[in-house]
Amino acid sequence: MWYLVMSRSLPEKEQDKQRNYEEHRQWLDDQHRAGRLLFSGPTTDAGYGIYVMLAANLDEAKSLAASDPHHARGIRTMEVLEWRAHRAFRLDGPSIVEVEKIARGHLQPTILSTRIAEMSRRVLAGKIFLQHFAGIFGAITQFLPST
Repeated sequence: MWYLVMSRSLPEKEQDKQRNYEEHRQWLDDQHRAGRLLFSGPTTDAGYGIYVMLAANLDEAKSLAASDPHHARGIRTMEVLEWRAHRAFRLDGPSIVEVEKIARGHLQPTILSTRIAEMSRRVLAGKIFLQHFAGIFGAITQFLPST
């Protein structure tokens, strides 16, 4: 099952947070390597750190999140929400079941890599089209009367 961990910064603990940042980063890296975290990062206002976690149940997810050095030291507060993810990436991308298997190491990411490569080709083709369209539009506008 997937879980969302909302890790709220405590302004009065900012110095402690900075002092223990590397230990927190190492913990995140270890969880990613173990396939327990899919995404992690701060909100743009730095008020929260959020991670998407894979765990057997809510108790395991809470226990794992509590082992984050920032939570263990009381530098940040946490909330763990059970998340029933239904879709991953685009509708033609890998299913949430395939993503979970990849995270657990039970499925090679070739399916994912192939689909991401295809999405990248589509994005690049769209970007080239837009650049081409912008060039045509620029050429047309030079012949329009100025207002």
